[in-house]
Amino acid sequence: MTPVVDWFADWADLADDREPDPKTGLQLVALAATDADLIAFDVDFGTAPAEALEDLIGTLKDMGATHVVLGTFDQDAEEAA
Repeated sequence: MTPVVDWFADWADLADDREPDPKTGLQLVALAATDADLIAFDVDFGTAPAEALEDLIGTLKDMGATHVVLGTFDQDAEEAA
């Protein structure tokens, strides 16, 4: 598996080991990640805490990334242009 897939497996709690947050009842997990080409990909952080984003950025840095751009990207609009 790639490091990004490993990151997702941990934050999505695929083994269902994470207990809900006692204050909110939320699972605090990421919901989805697409790993098409590792140049650009989408992540739905769901109820995951900010630590999940920090871990993802660290994972990308460990993979050699020197820049990370966060935001929304409408691929359909880009293809139409």
